[in-house]
Amino acid sequence: DLTATELKDLISGVQETVGEDIEAVANLVGKPVSEVTQTDIDLVSELIAEAEILAEIERRLGIR
Repeated sequence: DLTATELKDLISGVQETVGEDIEAVANLVGKPVSEVTQTDIDLVSELIAEAEILAEIERRLGIR
């Protein structure tokens, strides 16, 4: 079982990571962090997934 301090540290780490992720999305879509929406997050997630698929196809075809 986690102690109260361990749980607090865990939550703090998650908040920090989520904050960094939202800041990255804000930078990519050109918005302030306070205006990032779930739609923006979904768009960036889809673009990352598409880029990974294209990279895998290129790797298999020996393009890169």
